[in-house]
Amino acid sequence: MAEALKITHVILELKTGGAEKSLLRLTRETSDTLHHRVICMAGRTPIGDEIEASGTEICWFDYRRRGPLALWDAWRDVAGHPPDVLQGWMYFGNILASLIGLLSRLTLAPRYKLAWNIRQAPDVKAERRRTRWAMHLGRLPFLKPDHVIYNSWAGVTAHASLGYDKQPHTVILNGIDTSVYTPDERQRACVRAEHDVGDQVWISMVCRLHPLKGVDCYLSAIASLKDNPRYRFSLAGPGMDRDNEDLMTLIDQAGLERDDVDCFGTVDVAKFLPGLDVLVLASRREGTPNILLEAMACEVGVVATNVGDVERILDDPSRVVVQENELPEKIRAIAESPQANAERDRQRILDYYTIDRCMAEYAGAYAEMVDT
Repeated sequence: MAEALKITHVILELKTGGAEKSLLRLTRETSDTLHHRVICMAGRTPIGDEIEASGTEICWFDYRRRGPLALWDAWRDVAGHPPDVLQGWMYFGNILASLIGLLSRLTLAPRYKLAWNIRQAPDVKAERRRTRWAMHLGRLPFLKPDHVIYNSWAGVTAHASLGYDKQPHTVILNGIDTSVYTPDERQRACVRAEHDVGDQVWISMVCRLHPLKGVDCYLSAIASLKDNPRYRFSLAGPGMDRDNEDLMTLIDQAGLERDDVDCFGTVDVAKFLPGLDVLVLASRREGTPNILLEAMACEVGVVATNVGDVERILDDPSRVVVQENELPEKIRAIAESPQANAERDRQRILDYYTIDRCMAEYAGAYAEMVDT
């Protein structure tokens, strides 16, 4: 039996986000065929604890404590445990992986394939200055990887103007566990009873509080819908709680009363989604948004802004928001018949976005990198 390929992943931080959850799934679901190791350049986090609990070792080199020495620590770890593929995650993780690779070349350490993982389709002008810096830094020839993995076709297109199209690449669409994200009438009844929803049309956003998630856009949209007593509005995810003054300010600025929208904070998404009638994705930037896939798998009605691969995922212009001012009417239309596309949506997930397909494509991509 062939020895499992050794993959070392480099990531700046292990926050609770889509990329970090994808790394968790990859390390957990392919542990029988790939040997994973993770280098995190920040402090310990709950999702990191989950990765470790699934059997993958994480080396925590906190740059806030160690400064530039953290990069030296990471290079020493890679030199001591040479992988077959060194995989960066997101812009800063990609740059760090390239710098480790550069140190390896300068010290004549054992060679390995260098891969990047790019998980968004950015609007460069809308990015933070340090993110723009990292994106442009990635064009430098001496940092160039052997291969780039994108999680959306929109990501490939968006990066072509930056010169990334000259790098060999593969598109591996996100995949979800459709045995976990599934319609569940019993769970639906439980979560609705827990939050006293009754027979109202429950409309929610589920995301972390971040400017690019478009929470302000969602709040402005529901401000024009709040007088309909049939509707119940909520927010859920990290930072979505009433103790967060930034969120409260957004609610006030939208012209809402604070009790017009429920704020649940972090939730168990797989248990929460089946209770909803409509999931709103109002993001200003995405690649392949996991929450959209998860809601579709749970047969929840969805409406989404035209970001990343949303058009390709939904294949239904009536639920795609091109201009932000279209969002209220799109929400209203979906709320009138949330189940209209339910079975079709779940079948699209089963056809194109399963965890098994995603994991098999990662394993295949790594094998191909090593063989070339």
